[in-house]
Amino acid sequence: MKSSTNSTSSMVAHAQGDFQTTVNELKFVLSRLHEIGGSHAQRVLFAEIYQDALLCEQKQHRIYPISA
Repeated sequence: MKSSTNSTSSMVAHAQGDFQTTVNELKFVLSRLHEIGGSHAQRVLFAEIYQDALLCEQKQHRIYPISA
């Protein structure tokens, strides 16, 4: 199942500090987590990881702005 693969790889990406990958993969998975099962607490954890990755990604862009 694609959702479970993305959710797993996004957790690994977050642990490795790859917040952009975490955001890109979880934003499509969050609304479908009920399809792969798990508890309410697990779904809340995925949402918290997503929010943390968003904040960390924003901080990285402020520290290392992309120049054109």
